[in-house]
Amino acid sequence: MTTRGALSRRGFLASTSTAALTLGALGVGCSRAPTAAAPPAAKPAERDAWQPERTFAFFVGLVEFANPEVYEPFDVKERCDRELFERLIGRGVPAANALFLDGPAASLAAIHASLAALLARTRPGDTLWLHYSGHGLRSDAGAGFFAAFDATEDVATAWSVTSIFDAIERGFRGTRALLSADCCYSGSLAREAAGRRGAIGYGCVTSSLSRESSTGAWTFTECLLDAVAGEPALDLDGDGVVRFEEVGRYAEAELAFVEGQLTQFAASGGFPARLALAATSGRSARRERVEVRSREPGGEPEWSRAHLLEREGDRARVRFVEDSSRDASSDSWVDAVDVRAWRPATFVRGALVDVSGDDDEEGEETSRPGRVLDARLGVHLVRYDDDDKGLEDEWVAGWRLSERE
Repeated sequence: MTTRGALSRRGFLASTSTAALTLGALGVGCSRAPTAAAPPAAKPAERDAWQPERTFAFFVGLVEFANPEVYEPFDVKERCDRELFERLIGRGVPAANALFLDGPAASLAAIHASLAALLARTRPGDTLWLHYSGHGLRSDAGAGFFAAFDATEDVATAWSVTSIFDAIERGFRGTRALLSADCCYSGSLAREAAGRRGAIGYGCVTSSLSRESSTGAWTFTECLLDAVAGEPALDLDGDGVVRFEEVGRYAEAELAFVEGQLTQFAASGGFPARLALAATSGRSARRERVEVRSREPGGEPEWSRAHLLEREGDRARVRFVEDSSRDASSDSWVDAVDVRAWRPATFVRGALVDVSGDDDEEGEETSRPGRVLDARLGVHLVRYDDDDKGLEDEWVAGWRLSERE
């Protein structure tokens, strides 16, 4: 087994390949200030408003596995998936209709049995919210899988994305299913949903594309937390409501900015893309994506990514992306003149680039030559020079690219 990856304060991205599967990882990095009060529900006048009281929630969140030599465990102290689950209950999802599986309780057999039992209790008009966090897998044929607690290297021991849809269409009596996942190759949910033609409408929002690894942090899950809380930053059209499609658009921009990767969003089969998840909470909507200039004496200025939280005279309060904490304790006050709108590094199609990678055994940074096929939000699709068939094409953050002379 060979492993390729990069370790940083954000966690790690892993892509482990065998003849049977490709394995990715989700790390832990959620540090958030607690929410003081329950967020508001969507406006009553909304025809397509989410109804928490008619929602069944099925969550599988794994940070340790029976085979740690195959599936590396995660630090659990700042996990966000449980917080999201508890926030759904706080919004009105009946606790009796909500199930969170973790540890040995999330074996493959238990997942299948528990999901079937939960779906059997649903009724027409109910909504399903299914979420996974842990290790994502991708077979050589491109099929998506999520690692169960007892998964081995054999892809047959993992929870297949296809089986998720089969179970829903076999046992769910409602017509609306919201699916989310924070792991590598999680976009396979959206890809599978696009091929379904039954009576159930699927809304999928995921942390990565179907053939891409995912960040080691909880940035994506934080977007879902903010959506359920009615965070004004997600109300992109300013109508006072956070909608499902706005979550997809916001998460894509946020993950590109913070992690240098693209997310995936899809609504199919009649699922309302403008499903109203929450009325905005009324807190400050300012959370601009900016760069902050450092002033090192005698050196060239450097620009660091940060979220601009507020301005006060000639000063600005920012939270740097590089900080491991996401609460107010990590905020910094800087001179407003040193703050500018984020300017992602962007290379044109066809540009010849070197892609920085892991350090080698001597601690020297490695690179791999390639050319840019496409670009979006500062993330670039690269085809490597030693891969003529494009089997290893990947989306890469602009800050990892340098132009070849």
